[in-house]
Amino acid sequence: MYGINFGVTSKGETLLVEVNEGYALGCYGLFPDLYVKLIITRWAELTDTLDEHWYI
Repeated sequence: MYGINFGVTSKGETLLVEVNEGYALGCYGLFPDLYVKLIITRWAELTDTLDEHWYI
C-alpha cells in the first residue's frame, strides 16, 4: 500500500512527484476511523500478522 502523488506541467506532461509508504502517510482530512484502519492494515501487511480490525 502506497500513496502516490502526480503533477501536471505547463506543457501538459504528467510527472510522478513522490511515492510514500502507506504506513507513513498522514491523515490529511481523512475520517480518523478510516485512517486508523489504513495504518493497522498496512502494519499487519508489513509484519505478516493478523489484521484484527476486520474482526472487531
